[in-house]
Amino acid sequence: VFKLPSSTRIGGVEKELPLKEIRQRLQDVYCRNIGLEFMFLQQKNQCDWIRERFETPGIMSLEKEDKRTLMARMIRSTRFEEFLARKYPSEKRFGLEGCEVLIPALKQIIDKSSELGVDSFIMGMPHRGRLNVLANVARKPLDQIFAQFDSALEESDEGSGDVKYHLGTYQERLNSTSNKFVSISLCANPSHLEGMICLLLNFIRRIFYYPFLSLSLSL
Repeated sequence: VFKLPSSTRIGGVEKELPLKEIRQRLQDVYCRNIGLEFMFLQQKNQCDWIRERFETPGIMSLEKEDKRTLMARMIRSTRFEEFLARKYPSEKRFGLEGCEVLIPALKQIIDKSSELGVDSFIMGMPHRGRLNVLANVARKPLDQIFAQFDSALEESDEGSGDVKYHLGTYQERLNSTSNKFVSISLCANPSHLEGMICLLLNFIRRIFYYPFLSLSLSL
């Protein structure tokens, strides 16, 4: 039996563990599906924060209802990409393949934040996965998204080519988890994506200075 150092959280309430159990718990945390890279951080409190949220026994376990919600959101995310690939095989796409978990992650952030009192969400992102976020997170009407794949669109038409991956949306809806109304905005992309952060910060600043104006007017 070995005494655990104060820097680790793998013991939970236990202060001593057999070597075999220590090895098993560390493998469960650091040698499975999620990789962590945080030892470069200089602040000990930041390292401890990460350790506590990954090493604490049972911290990653989910209730049955949470698992169902996660699975449903993952299915929506993957099926959306599969539909676009099957329906529009010749179209240039910037899909979310390989990172479909982004959708349930964003929705979980919105759900939890709404429960804590946040009522406005403003997001910025590149082309990759934008349509999926528009459809499954911001809830932009699907007919508006699919209309931009119309082969009859000319280059000068709004939404033609890859222009659809530059467009944003603004939606107000009831969050089913918190039962509170939230506004969700996905800012339009400029042609030079490095300018996205500047635009996003200015949208947020406008909310602080002019909260009485509707964000939909800005978008």
